[in-house]
Amino acid sequence: MFRGSLIFLILSTFLFAKEIFLFDVVANKKNLKVGEELKLTYTFKYKTKREIAQLNFTPPSFDKLYIKKRQNLPKINKNGFVIIKKIFLLSSKIAQKIKIDPATID
Repeated sequence: MFRGSLIFLILSTFLFAKEIFLFDVVANKKNLKVGEELKLTYTFKYKTKREIAQLNFTPPSFDKLYIKKRQNLPKINKNGFVIIKKIFLLSSKIAQKIKIDPATID
């Protein structure tokens, strides 16, 4: 393993339509060594008045990362919002700079 090499992650946050819908991604680390774990949490938040029949979420491909675990947390209703979280536990395969492509929502 290349302990001295760091992997940098580039993540994005999106805010849609005056807080009607929020899509956010948070990583527990920005720098990662080969074999270390990274926890990515995707959060979707929308007003309960706004009905969304189905959330079509497509995660990034994570080409150079190994997906150790995927977790879909149950929907939560809090302060007039529906909150959905999807968690990915990843580890690095290689010692180099990695860009995580954006996830998509239809």
